[in-house]
Amino acid sequence: MSVRVEGVEQVNELIESLSLMPTDAVNWIKLASKAKEIVSKRTAYGRDVSGDKFSPYSASYLEYKEERLDRPVTRVDLFDTGNMLGAMQVDGTKVGSRVFFADPDEGKKAKYHNEGDGLPKREFFALNDDEIDSKIMPIVNKDIDKFMDGL
Repeated sequence: MSVRVEGVEQVNELIESLSLMPTDAVNWIKLASKAKEIVSKRTAYGRDVSGDKFSPYSASYLEYKEERLDRPVTRVDLFDTGNMLGAMQVDGTKVGSRVFFADPDEGKKAKYHNEGDGLPKREFFALNDDEIDSKIMPIVNKDIDKFMDGL
């Protein structure tokens, strides 16, 4: 007894076309830009990657910040001068992209906040599963659909 398999050529063509997809179909810069937007907005709302409020500022830093800004500070949003979050940039190629801090000093500051190195840990520089599923994957799926329609 034998098993007959039909459509092998079409399956092979599909597999071959999918292997080309990262260079021909996915808009990597758009993905990185969306990731940057997600991180920036969530951080501005004072939330970490898990959706929890950031750890509060120390009493001394809060006092310093309120004096300097001449207004009450109601939430931790990692925005002081704007230099750290302003240094967040995107770049990419046909095979990938990244979100990064263009200024090395601001990158170090972001790392200290993100990892809690000498500061309370305020993990902001990441995406959670829900953000990936609801905001990143629709872009990828749209790019895949567009690519597949062109086959």
